[in-house]
Amino acid sequence: MKRYLITVLSAGSLALGTCAVARTYAQAPQPPSDKLRSSLQPVATGKQRIAPGQQAVAIRRGDESVRLDYFAELMIVRMNDKFDPEKLLGRTVLLVRETKGGDQWSVFSGLVVHDPLTLQENVFRVEKVLSSTSKEQVNVQVDGSFYHLNPGEVLLVLA
Repeated sequence: MKRYLITVLSAGSLALGTCAVARTYAQAPQPPSDKLRSSLQPVATGKQRIAPGQQAVAIRRGDESVRLDYFAELMIVRMNDKFDPEKLLGRTVLLVRETKGGDQWSVFSGLVVHDPLTLQENVFRVEKVLSSTSKEQVNVQVDGSFYHLNPGEVLLVLA
């Protein structure tokens, strides 16, 4: 009788635990709140992702050479009107490919990047921000490829 009671109680607790887990997965995902939805505006649009090459990388801002110790990627972006690029320094950003086609990327900052759909290879920390102006144009050379930033464009050094 004692074994029978232990078996019934064990099966019952297993069934209850299974139902609780199944109910958790069966719940429909909640739409994001208005506060979260408003934070989903990109701070910049990227037009070029530059992976580190096998050879040296040279970056010049005006007449000065810019030294880089380490980077995972470089990204040429155009900031949205109301966002100061210097505020990205030291922050985590998420890069999301535009669905319209082409090689355009939206740059998001201040998001929770623990979403299971977020690809971790698109999450970076901004190490350096180099703004290109008409007086100090930014130029990048990676393995023989040259990138010239137009005034108003920004080079993000991502790690």
